[in-house]
Amino acid sequence: MIDDRQKTLRQDKEAAAWFTLLSDTEVETEALERFDKWIQRDGNRAAYRRIEDISTAAGDLRDDPEMRAAAREALGRRKPRASASSLFRLGPPRLWGGLALAGVIASAVLFATLTRPKTYETAVGGRMTAQLSDGSTVQLNTDTALRVKFSHGERRLELVRGQAFFNVAHDPARPFLVRAGAMEVRALGTRFDVRHDSADASVALAQGQVRVRQRTGQRQAWTLSPGQGLTVLSDGRSTGPARIDVAALTGWTRNIITFHDIALGDAVAEMNRYDRAKITLAPGVPAHAKLSGVFTTGDQEEFLDAAKASFDLESRRRPDGGVELRPRSNG
Repeated sequence: MIDDRQKTLRQDKEAAAWFTLLSDTEVETEALERFDKWIQRDGNRAAYRRIEDISTAAGDLRDDPEMRAAAREALGRRKPRASASSLFRLGPPRLWGGLALAGVIASAVLFATLTRPKTYETAVGGRMTAQLSDGSTVQLNTDTALRVKFSHGERRLELVRGQAFFNVAHDPARPFLVRAGAMEVRALGTRFDVRHDSADASVALAQGQVRVRQRTGQRQAWTLSPGQGLTVLSDGRSTGPARIDVAALTGWTRNIITFHDIALGDAVAEMNRYDRAKITLAPGVPAHAKLSGVFTTGDQEEFLDAAKASFDLESRRRPDGGVELRPRSNG
């Protein structure tokens, strides 16, 4: 495994060196022939494509005059049309010095690519797990959008909508910040859930410690302990901190929804998050009647059966694929 990583690193450095050398408008035939032989070797073509991709994404640093001049100097290029084959004729100190610079160039464009914002999204009813570059993992619930932008000094994320569970890699030098609505959560090596519905946002802490602050209004701040949760409303007001059932709130990561004495209307709204075919309540249905139970995310029929049995209801499939719950007819 270590040998494979060393081989990949060496190929990337060589690819970056070739990428820099071939950026000139005039390249000798001999250099092109040597490059053709090099790129045919196992793994080299993929390495060169990696350098091309990250360079393009980062704004093509090979066109920076200072970068090119430095590369030519380190690689021992004494005249504009010197053969690129000189790369492999240099003694070890100058050869590896050139490759080291090429590695720096590759690292620079790679870092520029990694620090560009990246968006992860799921569709209604979908779920995914994203492995972030710092070693953290994020599980995204249904209909969720998460923007990620890392830099040297911090790891910044924005939950645009939906719900996500964060398992944060410990890195005291780079705070892990999650924004959602009028709330910002700051964490160091911890596990927590954030949900962003409309403009309201809530956080539930499973492990470790997080610092939550309002981004608007009075800009209050709270430190949460495991088993605590907090909601920050769109106008900056907050509810909590309070003790919560973290296992129930994060059950979605295991495809489970748990209702504890919840209003039927609220239960329907929660189930509707996981299905494009929505459930509606007809007039006469007791929307405020309480419901408890454990259900499977996306299993609409399971929920409908429980609701019908609990409240003496019947269901009717609408033309759009949705379902209407209504009082059972006596006929």
